[in-house]
Amino acid sequence: YMGVTQFQATDARRAFPCFDEPGVKAKFNVTLGRKNTDDWTTLSNMDAIAEGVPHETLDGYVWDKYAVSVDMSTYLVAFCVSQFQSKTSNTNDKFKVWARSDMIGRTEFAANEGAKILKFFEEYFEIDYPLPKMDMLALTDFSAGAMENWGMITYREEYLLYDPTGRTTSASLLQRIIYIIAHELSHQWFGNLVTPKWWTDLWLNEGFASYVEYLGSQESRKDWKWMQLFIVSEVQDVMRVDSLESSHPIYQEVFNPDQIKELFDRISYGKGEKKRATIIRMMNNYLTEATFKKGLISYLKDKSFSNAETEDLWRYLDVAAHDDKSLPDDLSVSQIMNTWTGLTGFPVVTLTRDPKQNTATLTQARFFLQQSSRDQSSEQWFIPINFNAAIDDFNRTSASHWLRPNTPLTLTDKDLASSSLDSWIPDPAKNNWVIVNAQETGYYRVNYDATNWAMIQAQLEADHTKISTENRAQILDDAFNLARAGIISYPTALGLTKYLAKEQEFIPWRATANALAYIDKMLERSAGYGYFREYMKTLLNGGLVEFEKLEDIKPEYIDDATQLYKNVLIQGRACKYNVGKCKRDASAQYKKWMTNYNEALPDNTIISPNVKYIVYCYGVANGGEEEWNHAWRHYTKTNLASEKTEMLYAMACTEEVWLLSKFLGMTFNKNSTVRSQDVARVFGSIARSVIGRSLAFEYLLNNFVYLKENFSVGISAMGSFITPFSTFNTPAEAARMRAFKEEYKNDLGSGARAVDQAIESIEINAQWMAKHEATLTQWLKEQTGHGST
Repeated sequence: YMGVTQFQATDARRAFPCFDEPGVKAKFNVTLGRKNTDDWTTLSNMDAIAEGVPHETLDGYVWDKYAVSVDMSTYLVAFCVSQFQSKTSNTNDKFKVWARSDMIGRTEFAANEGAKILKFFEEYFEIDYPLPKMDMLALTDFSAGAMENWGMITYREEYLLYDPTGRTTSASLLQRIIYIIAHELSHQWFGNLVTPKWWTDLWLNEGFASYVEYLGSQESRKDWKWMQLFIVSEVQDVMRVDSLESSHPIYQEVFNPDQIKELFDRISYGKGEKKRATIIRMMNNYLTEATFKKGLISYLKDKSFSNAETEDLWRYLDVAAHDDKSLPDDLSVSQIMNTWTGLTGFPVVTLTRDPKQNTATLTQARFFLQQSSRDQSSEQWFIPINFNAAIDDFNRTSASHWLRPNTPLTLTDKDLASSSLDSWIPDPAKNNWVIVNAQETGYYRVNYDATNWAMIQAQLEADHTKISTENRAQILDDAFNLARAGIISYPTALGLTKYLAKEQEFIPWRATANALAYIDKMLERSAGYGYFREYMKTLLNGGLVEFEKLEDIKPEYIDDATQLYKNVLIQGRACKYNVGKCKRDASAQYKKWMTNYNEALPDNTIISPNVKYIVYCYGVANGGEEEWNHAWRHYTKTNLASEKTEMLYAMACTEEVWLLSKFLGMTFNKNSTVRSQDVARVFGSIARSVIGRSLAFEYLLNNFVYLKENFSVGISAMGSFITPFSTFNTPAEAARMRAFKEEYKNDLGSGARAVDQAIESIEINAQWMAKHEATLTQWLKEQTGHGST
């Protein structure tokens, strides 16, 4: 048994009288009562100074008294009463991880790596961790996922506990554990030590934590190419949502609890973190890392134990930037960054070369997926520009030029010959490709003239390694999204994939897979889908030069996890499109697992954790009721949170509609064994499948009031329930979503934004179908040898 607090954002007032605002800091004196037995313990932000003090009136109960806290905001106050046990770090006896007794063997990794990451942040920020101890708790049911309470961080079990045998924790889950630990530990400085005055500046907390979590993660696994993973996990992911007209700026004024809660919506909060982290990474690069750290450290030291606003940080960074000559004299950090935090969306930069005039001109406009939105937009940014041309030095990520609002940037041969400019800036008159935005450090897409696109494709096919891995991923992601928006043609984008048979790195494959997943969703209910599947088989066969069987992937973790991710990604797509023996191997492993299943030891699995999702999903998909029932049985028997998550995803893979309907009913039963933290995960998994999407939508329409009243399907979770329907692609489906919004407009609260974004996405998809379905189907027919009609 246990009881634990979660006060962010406005719930401390429900526990004790207080001025429950982040800008009002105070010292807190906590005393907790518990049973007077050895198996009960209490925890809070500070160290206990007296334990087991007899209760004045209740026999068998005692008080634990805690040291008076440092000055802190109410939402960071935390306490816990539990029967947990603890594991102490090998390197820091004040660093402990707490969990239920049968999970304590899985806490050692977090205890040791967490202490290592905490020490890294002490050195990075040049400020000692300000509290006397650190406790991290693994909770069995925790909808928030993780919370940075000062000195007492709470996590969902699957985000903290690691199987030291390697039998049940995949490399991707280990990666997630590492960066969530790093994220929460970084908050002990950015957010806890220095706190926003008001929730409008929440982005300072989350943006910096979401960026520096990657720096802290590198301390744990130095060879895992974390900053490459940042590009596909953060930059490119958030761009897909931020391309909508209904997106919103980073900086948002909020005035009441409903608006504050919307900042923490599971979807918008996650996407917001990614955008904030992305523009901070951009700032780190255009200022240079040394200048960025200099300003950041001064800010943290001067503002310790107090509050700050966005402009405070800009001032400190601006002083550092001009001291170090990292910015032109006529630009300030505030001037630049207010365009990135205050404007909605992000730009597309277009580079057009004029060989007759020996010039290259760069222009900007807000990037939209919808043409009508582009025609009406006026947003303009201060954009850091850098170039690479026909050379493989992509490490220069500072700004050589600035593309300013409403001012095209024209580079002439005379400009480029100037001794005041670095020699690596390309000459536009030469017949060399030019690539803008080295390592995709800037938060913008790049479009080129047709000649430059052709030269980039030719380089990829001749020797793709001349272009950095990061920029190969950027080129593919930009091209497909420019094609989706109708700015370039799909043949131009698809032509860039011809080299992929030679691609050995993960993130170009990841970027391509994400882009092609959209085409898959659009065509999956159309007559031309078969041609797309054939095209995918050809593409995957080309990438399977060293294709390994599922059973050949070992559970131990290789030095470079991205190579493992590439193999698993390709194998997952091979199963989806029935390439090679993937489906057969997955089904065989699943049946073998069923045959050898031991209910007394349900987690003694024979399946490699790195391919477990593939085996579970396609084992269920290729089977029937018996395979689905076995998945449910394992869900109820396993004691591991990560295994329960895998099974929830797997059960949604069934191709039997009646089983999906049964799954919905079992999940949203008031007496369900599915934890409340997981109901949105089940719903989203069902709604993302082609056979489950309509079923889930009808369920939502018919049961919305019941779901809202019993399963918190309101403001905080609305995005999780609505976003999967963004892949609908007919005008009729857009009309039904609008009708849903109208019917429940009084119940949606600020969660209406998730519905607005879904409606806009469906309308864009319907336009995409009208514009691209026929021509793209014809192109796919020709590419797959079916000729023209």
